[in-house]
Amino acid sequence: MAGGELVVGALGALIAIGILGSLFFRRTGVNDVMLLILLGIAIGPIAGVVDAKSIEPLVPSIGSIALLMVVFSEGLNLSFENLRDNAFDVLLLGAMCFALAFGASFGILHLAFGWGILDALLMAAILCASAPEIIAIVVEEMKMSGKLRQIAKLEAVLADSAAVIVAFSLLGLVGAQEMDIEPQQIAYGAAIVALLSVALGAVCALVWHFLISAAYKKYAHLGALAIACFLFAASGAWGANGVLAVFSFGFFIGNRKGEESLRLFQDEFSFLIRTFFFVYLGMLFAPEQFANTSVLLIGLSLSLAIAIARKIAVGAFSFFQRAAREDRVLSSLVQRGLLCSPQTCFQR
Repeated sequence: MAGGELVVGALGALIAIGILGSLFFRRTGVNDVMLLILLGIAIGPIAGVVDAKSIEPLVPSIGSIALLMVVFSEGLNLSFENLRDNAFDVLLLGAMCFALAFGASFGILHLAFGWGILDALLMAAILCASAPEIIAIVVEEMKMSGKLRQIAKLEAVLADSAAVIVAFSLLGLVGAQEMDIEPQQIAYGAAIVALLSVALGAVCALVWHFLISAAYKKYAHLGALAIACFLFAASGAWGANGVLAVFSFGFFIGNRKGEESLRLFQDEFSFLIRTFFFVYLGMLFAPEQFANTSVLLIGLSLSLAIAIARKIAVGAFSFFQRAAREDRVLSSLVQRGLLCSPQTCFQR
């Protein structure tokens, strides 16, 4: 089979696998995310159909595309009423989870493993980056109340954005002769970045409404996706956060009346990206990485600390939100994100 035909056939197989996985979940209740990852492991490290090393350089790009698509879809599907009703809960849960995970990660790296203060702070911020591209998909398929599902999705976007803002604020101290960390300055800078991101999302929504939707309705869906991609890519150059900006853009245009077809188009497109993303994660599995006992010990310690911090934060949150008292899913959402990887941050 020629190369082009092979790619087309693989695309068709990928779509079929995604649909079958979704149907399998509906019939059995078994989450298809792990099945897709196992499929990636099977065709990657086990069978050797795909060489993981050859696709490893694509990790940042594919991770960003998956993040963009999922966050944009979540913004499109969030109503003003849901945001108003859940804003306090999202901020409260997000603040507690971020603070406990940040403190626990810093303590382990600095006190237990002897990392320098700045390096430990920077890595702790990176590890607070949630994974909206994974969490939004997982909670959609889990048994939990609609309110907690919405809170979990919004909290993931907030945590990811906050982690990136804090991490890049700390990066400004790298290489400085004297380290002067002022929490007030970091908090002020984070607030400015957040407001700027929301403002950019609102401006782009207006641009889409007047120039794309009004004048070229035939291409309104692709126009919205093009603006979202540009906004995600250019936000950093403008001092904003791409995740929050794209989420805000999707939120503003999604609350227009009569945009059901746009949501359907984006959901189907995100479904394809989502299926490929999880199979791709499985392809990247490298058993030889577990041979480094030092890295393995640090990783296990941090994973355990983050999981415990999440459990404590959700437990405290349950005093304010009764629905969280009987729910076990919310405390298990400890997935970390791909947007702010350690390699990217330390290279900057």
